[in-house]
Amino acid sequence: MRKRFFFALEIIAPWPERYPEGRLLLESNRHLTLAFLGSETFSNLQALLAQVPKPPFRIAIGGSFTKALFLPKRSPRVAAWEVQWWEKQTQLIQYRQTLREWLQHVRFSIPEEFLNHVTIARNPTSLNEWEKMFVPIPCFAKDLSLRGSIGNSMYETYWNLPLALPFQAIEHTADIAYVIRGESFEELYVHGWLALCFFEPTLTPYFVPATPSSLLEVILALNGRIAEADADCGSAIKAVSQHKVLRCNEEYMEWEMIADV
Repeated sequence: MRKRFFFALEIIAPWPERYPEGRLLLESNRHLTLAFLGSETFSNLQALLAQVPKPPFRIAIGGSFTKALFLPKRSPRVAAWEVQWWEKQTQLIQYRQTLREWLQHVRFSIPEEFLNHVTIARNPTSLNEWEKMFVPIPCFAKDLSLRGSIGNSMYETYWNLPLALPFQAIEHTADIAYVIRGESFEELYVHGWLALCFFEPTLTPYFVPATPSSLLEVILALNGRIAEADADCGSAIKAVSQHKVLRCNEEYMEWEMIADV
């Protein structure tokens, strides 16, 4: 059976509970499209999957939604949110180009244009209401997948290449705690802030790039961001600290972060 196939990154976010009227996509169906292949059968694609170029990053990349978009511009039928990546944006664009060139080599025609956006709903009834409800929230892009449309903005995953999670909540007796993963101290900083923003999305606009060279500098940078947000609008999180020593493996570092609330 022929379906409309595409390569995409799954998008994870602390999604709002309420939206203006429109045909909402299920959270599990919200994605960042990297390449649309058109109408195909999976049997024709299956033999190619072993050759798919792998992303240059091993951990899901983090960022935030920055504004509402309505597409296409002349007669909008889609409410979407634009993404600004806090890290590896250049690597993502380069990877998308590598994927595009490989697909062209194996016979697919992929346009060069690429828009960092995630579709939230189709047929929005009031663009003004959608514009007013938007607030910045954090997100991350995980798991490269090949998906096929099954109609009504529903998709089936046919192939998946997992990426490590940038953070995971863990149990702690008094406060909240996370395992933070990163290939560098800069990534530990980004992913630590990402975890805090998932807990308290109002922190999202306070992200500022930093280049720490040690775990101590990561903690100091995060606490600087928290202090600014707390002074500006109040924050349930007051500080972060180290829970256990930094662990390293062949792929990335892990840090157990405690957030004092």
